[in-house]
Amino acid sequence: MMHRLAWFGAQAARSIGASPVVQLVAVSTIAVALMVLGAVGVALVNLDGLVDRWRADADLVVFPRPGAAELPALAARVEALDGVAGTRTLDRDAALADLRAAFPDDAPLLDGLDRALLPAVIEVRLAERDPARRGPARAAVAEALRAMQAFEAIDAVDDGADLVARLERLRTGARAGGAVMAALALLAVVFIISNTIRLTLFARRDELEIMRLVGATDLFIRAPCYLEGALQGAAGALLATGGLWLLMRAVPADGLLDAPFGVEGGLRFLPPEAVVAGVLGAALVGVLASHLATGRFIREGA
Repeated sequence: MMHRLAWFGAQAARSIGASPVVQLVAVSTIAVALMVLGAVGVALVNLDGLVDRWRADADLVVFPRPGAAELPALAARVEALDGVAGTRTLDRDAALADLRAAFPDDAPLLDGLDRALLPAVIEVRLAERDPARRGPARAAVAEALRAMQAFEAIDAVDDGADLVARLERLRTGARAGGAVMAALALLAVVFIISNTIRLTLFARRDELEIMRLVGATDLFIRAPCYLEGALQGAAGALLATGGLWLLMRAVPADGLLDAPFGVEGGLRFLPPEAVVAGVLGAALVGVLASHLATGRFIREGA
């Protein structure tokens, strides 16, 4: 068994070494297709992180009615609710200062802004810090705040649900687009590998015909091609992973997802398990493409 596997490996290596230019072009083209797919994966990973971070970290904002009672007194009533760790009161001047701090490059555009257009707000900090429990805790506090609207001077409560819902819709659309891109990339890989294997079979057609005449089975003929296709797919995936990692290292990612979104540290790369799954998946796709190519060769020679 080991002798046969060694022979299959030697035949695959001989086929690859016999046409290095064709192999290089094939692997490079596979890498480009998979790099595009990897870029989509990176975008989805970071979008998932953005949505999850908002779900876990978003606090509540209370908008008092115009002409309401003193903000400190109202903030004290809000802070007394169960599940509230503290509040921060911002009048119109403080709200404008926060706006300037959030958009420092556009601060000159705010010089002529009428302060009356900015509402006073009360930022509510939740007591629950466990990310898994913050969602229900935030919903409970928001419900209690909305119940206060009947007898307190509260105009509206923003719990970030609208933004999270929009991000969820964006994530759903991005996943659908990613699935389409994955299908196109896999079709491209199958096309490239199958045509490369056909060139290999065409170059060895006399040798393969002799092998069939002396009783070689279809599996004996297919096995070296399976190894060749798997190596092409895996090599393309590894090259795509390395190229994408170098590209992300070269691009100044810090600041792309900073405030006001609240995601620090720049872009995140694909997790290790996704990289391993991608390499193994590309190898399996290479085996499938080789199976299709050798099947056509065997049918034509039958």
